[in-house]
Amino acid sequence: MKISIVTISYNQSAFLRQAIESILDQKYPDLEYTVVDPGSTDGSKEIIESYGTKISKVLYGPDAGPADGLNKGFAAATGEIFGFLNSDDVLLPGALRAAADYFSRNPKVDVVSGHTYITDVDGNRSRKSHSDRFDLDAVAYGSAVLMQQSTFFRAEIYRKAGGFNINNKVAWDGELYIDMALKGASFALVDCFWSEFRLHGASITSSMRLDMLFRQYKAQIFQKVMGRQFSARDYLPFILYRLRKHARNLKGLYERIAHGPIYGRDANRQSPLKKFLGHSFTKDLRALKKSGVVQRNLTNPVIPIARWLAFQALYLGARVKCLIGRPLDEHTTRAAYIIGSGRSGTTILGETLEGNTNVRYFFEPVYLWRVVAEETDVTEFFGHGKGKAIFGSEVCTHQARRRFQNLTRPGLLESGKLFLEKTPHNAWRIGFIEALNPGSKFIHIVRDGMQVANSIRQIADGDTYKVAFMRQHNTWWGLNDAKWHHLARDCTSQGVVPSEIAQISGNFQRGAVEWLVSLQEIDRWREQLGKRLLEIRLDELCAAPKSTLETVCSFLGISVAPAWVENAARQIHAIEISTPPSELVLPERLCQGFNAQQEKWGFAGRAIPATSYLALA
Repeated sequence: MKISIVTISYNQSAFLRQAIESILDQKYPDLEYTVVDPGSTDGSKEIIESYGTKISKVLYGPDAGPADGLNKGFAAATGEIFGFLNSDDVLLPGALRAAADYFSRNPKVDVVSGHTYITDVDGNRSRKSHSDRFDLDAVAYGSAVLMQQSTFFRAEIYRKAGGFNINNKVAWDGELYIDMALKGASFALVDCFWSEFRLHGASITSSMRLDMLFRQYKAQIFQKVMGRQFSARDYLPFILYRLRKHARNLKGLYERIAHGPIYGRDANRQSPLKKFLGHSFTKDLRALKKSGVVQRNLTNPVIPIARWLAFQALYLGARVKCLIGRPLDEHTTRAAYIIGSGRSGTTILGETLEGNTNVRYFFEPVYLWRVVAEETDVTEFFGHGKGKAIFGSEVCTHQARRRFQNLTRPGLLESGKLFLEKTPHNAWRIGFIEALNPGSKFIHIVRDGMQVANSIRQIADGDTYKVAFMRQHNTWWGLNDAKWHHLARDCTSQGVVPSEIAQISGNFQRGAVEWLVSLQEIDRWREQLGKRLLEIRLDELCAAPKSTLETVCSFLGISVAPAWVENAARQIHAIEISTPPSELVLPERLCQGFNAQQEKWGFAGRAIPATSYLALA
């Protein structure tokens, strides 16, 4: 299936090379790539010509604007499938193959859209942006948007629609999709991220320069779709369609609450709401850079309520999916888990791999695990129950396996993606996962125990992550410190002396125990997992990110695109790992175990036995 991609560029030399290489690095066997430049004067022409015949066609010469340039590009295109990428955006590895496969499997679909990552001027990801399910009424009421960078369409429907409206200077792509729908196009949505959408001061979306034109465009679109002007009777449908949009797309709603709207914003500008969110575990990268928790204003009472509602909606949605799901079968999910002690850098690795289009990444889906088995709710976030820290196959019931399949398998088998999950304390429940989904792979990421314990202390002491109706919920230890109490109870199975656990006080010591228990649990499973376990150190990942990521992808059996790995390596290489404090005091046997792991992994810091510390004091 031949794919034709068009890139329009005008004085975007700062970003052009990355856009071109993101297309060429797709390695798609039947690709026709056209670049249109109406007369750049910033060196863009030299960049374009440096690729020689790798670019199929180059069209120079003045045009009437971006829409006109795209029309010229597609007029020369001969592919079955069309797509276009602006010169400041990036197509993620495997996107073309995924789109082509979808069209091949779904011959009646004319337009397919995925999602995109929003990046800043330097290519750093700041948020996600989700495409909506497309229908004309929703578009008329401003409640359906497709991410253009992640949208592909058949050449036939493009020609039926008559191409882009060259008089549209603000949303020529949106009007094209409407024209396609008016010609009877069938639209589809896939839950995949296929691109990166760069916002910067010069981009149209991040600018309010065309705000008045955009308002006029929306009025024109309503007239075009509905055949009349917007009036007072349309306010209620407008509200209902907006509510439906958010109900259908809870992930998008969360991004909206957390980060604000995309239109009229620069990716570097923080949302007024975001500063009230408190510490989020998804920001492990930034937390490491700052060597601890960033204190934020928590005076806004809306955010804790919105956070509670979002979690409850995810939890209830997962329960409903299981109730109406399929019966258990003997197939297993192709899965891998990133494990280790919390604050070891698991999020850094997980969010990096999320950018690979061969992966479906789940970040600490506590709601999912709670539905699969109540015992997994170690922080008792969803209420008092059977929460445990350390457990094994005894928890894996027939119903747990069926729920896991129904929550993880839909869409994965069709797309061929790897289910990649990151919950650090799954290191405590490897036996459970082995029984739940045999044959899974595990990536163990290790960080200096002194640094981990200190980072846990900073988060637990800061306690900035507030959730409504849960006053006794600690950011790290959960409801009434449930995670610590479960861990203190269950770690005696490892030979930890209960009397020593009783001596532990303060979050620094607690963090050290969590780190030690996590490593000891993985020690127990290392031989049995064999080649299904890959272990890396955080400092080695940061020092040699490219080679480490290539090793990880090879282990997972997923492809590595040069552009993706280069960009990911640059972001990881910028991480600064904090210097650990000099004194960590632990009871005698816990101290011996902690220091033995530090020595085994080659970390310099050592804990001090409580008896020696008291003697020195």
